[in-house]
Amino acid sequence: MNPFALRGNKWLAGVFLLTVLFFGCSDDDDPTDPGTPEDPYVDAVVIAPESAIFSAIGEDLQFDVSAYDQDGLPIDTDFTWQSSDDDIVVVGQDGVAVATGLGTAEIYVTAESVVDTADVTVTLAGGPVHEWVAAASGDWNEAGNWSTNEVPGAGDVAVIDEAGTYTVTLNGDVDVVQLVLGADTGTQTLDTDGFQLRFNDGGLLGGAELVVSGSVIMQGEVVWTGG
Repeated sequence: MNPFALRGNKWLAGVFLLTVLFFGCSDDDDPTDPGTPEDPYVDAVVIAPESAIFSAIGEDLQFDVSAYDQDGLPIDTDFTWQSSDDDIVVVGQDGVAVATGLGTAEIYVTAESVVDTADVTVTLAGGPVHEWVAAASGDWNEAGNWSTNEVPGAGDVAVIDEAGTYTVTLNGDVDVVQLVLGADTGTQTLDTDGFQLRFNDGGLLGGAELVVSGSVIMQGEVVWTGG
């Protein structure tokens, strides 16, 4: 036997074995490195309800909010609340909103720069609305001073928000469901002149001035931001 041939065969066999080992240890069989998991962050903020209608100045409503991470899972975080117009609605950092004037506004809630909004409308309900239309001092009991040509009384809503400086004077006891007094300009004075004024809900806003020489009974929620 040729010794070189034997050694040659052994060398070839060694090369074949190394080749098999090399291809048998491919990268496809290596465990996949999962990497470092991404930290959760706020991806969405959802406010509820999405819209609300307040039927009285002074009415309040609790808004709720939830935050979700990039995987759609609930996440704990801090929220910041804000109103687009504090003259219509104010909101505390607990999510409780209070109607402060008539009109529309938005409530914003923010978490980590992610924002959601709710639309708010403040209107008046509970009875027929009587608006003061005399841009001068006058008598509450004069029907022509009101938009309905009727004097507001029990079960009615009285709104004295005509711009200007004037005084509305009672000449008898008054009992209404809601009273709104005050405008953005001028001074709107309501003088009880020794009589009793009673109302459930309402607001004394802007240039409101209430002169009390009798008694005033407020039975519900009232916003007092002027006067």
